[in-house]
Amino acid sequence: MNWQRLFARRAAEFAAGNLRCGAVIMAAALVCSCSTESSARPGGRAAPRAPAVILVGKDQPPCPILIRPKAPRDENLAAKQLAAYLKQISGATFSVKTAPEPLPDRAILVGPLGVRLPADLGEEGYVIRTRGKVLLIAGGSPRGTLYGVYGFLEDVLGCRWWSHTEEFVPKKAVIALRKLNITARPAFSLHNLYNREAQHGKNYFAYKRRATSPERFTGGHNLCPDLRPYAKKNPQFLPMGKNGKRKFNNLHMSYVAPGMSEALAEVIEKKLKRHKGEVKHNIYFEGMGDWYGGMCMSPESKKIYAEETWTDPDGRKKPGYIAPLLRMLNKTAEILEKKYPGIRVGTFAYMSLEAPPAKTVPRHNVVLRIPHLRHCIVHGVSECKKNRSFLLNLKRWGELAPNRVYIWDYGINFGNFMYPFPNIKAIARNIKAYKKLGVRGVMIQGNYVSMGSDLIVLRNYVWGKLLWNPALDVDKLIEEFCLGYYGPAGKEMLAYVNALEDSVRTPKHIHLNEFERKLKKHYLTDELEARLNQTLRRAVARTRGRDPYLRRVKEAMVSLEAFNLWKPGPLKEQGDRLVRADLGDTWQRAQDMVKYSRKASPREWGDGRAYRMGFLALHGGPLPTLKRGPLEVKIAPILNGRIRRIIYRGKDVLHIPNFARKESPNSSGAYENLSPGARIYRLVGKATPTAATCEAELGIAHWGSRTRQIARKTVELTEDGKIRITGAARRVLRNQKAIRASVVTEYAAGKDISQVSVRLKAKGGTWKVVAVPSGKPDPKKVKPNLPPISALKVILSNKGLAVLDSYLAPATTGGYIWFDAKRGVLVTQVNLSRVEVPPKGESQYLLRELEVTAK
Repeated sequence: MNWQRLFARRAAEFAAGNLRCGAVIMAAALVCSCSTESSARPGGRAAPRAPAVILVGKDQPPCPILIRPKAPRDENLAAKQLAAYLKQISGATFSVKTAPEPLPDRAILVGPLGVRLPADLGEEGYVIRTRGKVLLIAGGSPRGTLYGVYGFLEDVLGCRWWSHTEEFVPKKAVIALRKLNITARPAFSLHNLYNREAQHGKNYFAYKRRATSPERFTGGHNLCPDLRPYAKKNPQFLPMGKNGKRKFNNLHMSYVAPGMSEALAEVIEKKLKRHKGEVKHNIYFEGMGDWYGGMCMSPESKKIYAEETWTDPDGRKKPGYIAPLLRMLNKTAEILEKKYPGIRVGTFAYMSLEAPPAKTVPRHNVVLRIPHLRHCIVHGVSECKKNRSFLLNLKRWGELAPNRVYIWDYGINFGNFMYPFPNIKAIARNIKAYKKLGVRGVMIQGNYVSMGSDLIVLRNYVWGKLLWNPALDVDKLIEEFCLGYYGPAGKEMLAYVNALEDSVRTPKHIHLNEFERKLKKHYLTDELEARLNQTLRRAVARTRGRDPYLRRVKEAMVSLEAFNLWKPGPLKEQGDRLVRADLGDTWQRAQDMVKYSRKASPREWGDGRAYRMGFLALHGGPLPTLKRGPLEVKIAPILNGRIRRIIYRGKDVLHIPNFARKESPNSSGAYENLSPGARIYRLVGKATPTAATCEAELGIAHWGSRTRQIARKTVELTEDGKIRITGAARRVLRNQKAIRASVVTEYAAGKDISQVSVRLKAKGGTWKVVAVPSGKPDPKKVKPNLPPISALKVILSNKGLAVLDSYLAPATTGGYIWFDAKRGVLVTQVNLSRVEVPPKGESQYLLRELEVTAK
């Protein structure tokens, strides 16, 4: 069954009342887009029933789309989006106009034109109705109207919103509707998919996926930072440790301290003013710090913990750690409500505070946000013993604060966002359970710092629909997505998803939290991985030459590739390449993984690009070899463009042995640390027998993916037997005015330092012997042991070789030298002067020559 037929089946089930949309009330059959319905004729023959509304047909021009005079922005957007998609579907041009009076007999009305909407529709709810030859789409607010348009296009006409860049739009010359009377509203007042893909504004995807809500929290782990300034005058605000001393710990305060509630009310009032007193959508949030412990151990606090200890239905005794905070917050909420009626104040029931108190009840305007953290996220909260304690806590919170409990769930593996993680169905079951338990809002946190993560497009599709309507069947949603998104490989991808999901359920339940990294130990066994890879290979075969389906399958393959490749390992030389000694030649696989990763970051500490570039450096790549006379030089572009090996008359001068250590962009060889820092060089053109040029993008940080400068480095073997290294840089960002290099070289000295001697030459001075200490010095504690120099001479007596290392430009500022006995290398670090980079053109940041001679 293809996915279009599956959609038709879903539409029929929807029309029969077997499927519901949020709190959808079906007063008549749902449309079957562009078709007619048969009814009985006399004599038993079927006669077609006339459609209620023809939006466009062979003999019918496109219906005008009408909006209110001075319609709000989102209503205008809704009408324009409807016109654009109807044109994509039919090829006909639909006009958007201001509604005349009286309204015409045939039209599409976008917004509340001439209709009374249900009183309980809410801001995000909408109605889709036919009346005569008129189609009405209207929401409880302009946002609701926009949701109504996208709901109509998706649920009625068959459009599909896959991602922020991809969608499916059917093609129909005739758009005819039967009678419609649909009312839809979200199941949760807050229904957020907190990942970059779902939050993306491109192509209005966040609206299409309904991944954001007008209701919002104003803070997170902000309580301690907000109150810390007040503790300067009120030291009793600080938590007391077990030693009886008060100290700021950024986790908790002393919530029993007199004046604390008033201070917090002052903090929140300042925020209220910044938000212009908005209390309809904002929940003014003050949450504890982000970890366990840190509770105030004052006698007053400990007394409350004891008297508020709650025994759950399973007999677990849970100290009332949250009670002092809740009592303080109740008073703060009371103070603020007198001046700001309708205000809601919120806090976390999180980590050490997850368990509810025995006695204290949250005030009617106090909201609780409960993260489902450090439990089991591969099974639903109501089906797993590891979630039992959380479930009982949640039920009790629902009793204490009805319609004021919000959930913060975790939808991805925070060990590495890209790892294959089987919790799609678990989160789906959670959404259903939360609705039954009376939870008001749900936020599912995923890869919020960058695009991409394991099956993220599928996750958004399934969870987004369930957050709006928990009654939907998760298996059917997954099937619909796989058949639609992966096309000819739909069955294979459905099998892949189900096999991965089943891995933590059969033959036994495997419990995992959101920080699991030992996948192989738990569920991703060799047998399962082989089966998954076989399924993916079949999916690739079915989609070969059939984009976008092939690309989509390869995006799904990234998860297993990340699990296998995103780890350091030793590199070895293999001909003209560096390859992984443990994995083989993975360079092309690594390149493909980055290409199809949807610009993902593995961690929440950066937006991805720096991580991805560092990942590529783990997998080697080209290793150009330069030769002239007795001299041979090997260069590793991907590893910071370093000189990896120098050989003179068959002897290693600088050599990083195969298998010796795990290499990274900033370890081993001869290379330059650049400021702003470099990530990866790439070979420019082809290396000649005596010269190679590499380029790198500089300044790419974990939280800033933009290139600031471009550095170019050339290594050449001169006719007079020298190794000349030239570095130049040009600006990309206007304000990146300078560059500074620090040159690091590691000589293959051997284990006996007595066989090595070093001399330095200060600028314009004479040669002096250098004392070489053992062990890497700490620049924070030890002054540079190299003064500004113009050259170093390193004599390797055990090899009968000497190296003259000359720094021709710019001037050096000093540096360090030391001997690493464990690795048998002599290390020099020479710091160069800052070089100005002009607005146009480039500046030379390094001119260095190495000359190797027989001693």
